[in-house]
Amino acid sequence: GCRALRVVVAYFHTPPSPRRSRRMFGSNLSRLSRHVIRIKENPIVLQNVKKIQASTLNHAKGTTGVRKFVEEYVPALKYHNPSLVFSNSSEQGAPPSIELIFGDDSTQEIACLDLDREAILSQVVEADSTWKPKEKVQFFGKEIET
Repeated sequence: GCRALRVVVAYFHTPPSPRRSRRMFGSNLSRLSRHVIRIKENPIVLQNVKKIQASTLNHAKGTTGVRKFVEEYVPALKYHNPSLVFSNSSEQGAPPSIELIFGDDSTQEIACLDLDREAILSQVVEADSTWKPKEKVQFFGKEIET
């Protein structure tokens, strides 16, 4: 009994063999290399969005999609859009959302509760493609944004 316990404890406290460490870390390296290749080969270019603010609650119900969007798509967005600024906040009681800030400082909020990461990405790309800058028009001597 006691000898078997010592063998088990010694097994977990000894450093892994080179073969075992290759098995442990090889899958992570291949997963990372696949992720880098996917980022480089699938460009997602946002022409009008200058800042993305994500509001996530860690592991709250319905926030998996926005967390996965931040983990998987934000690095690709930042890689292909170097001027894009990203911030993430985790406030208690705030619903998961993504706020897009465009070139003229106008904003659009995307509610992300119970949405998966692909649906969030498609809404971000759609909002970027349909955005039009506000025009200033003179109306009876006053400047109005349309």
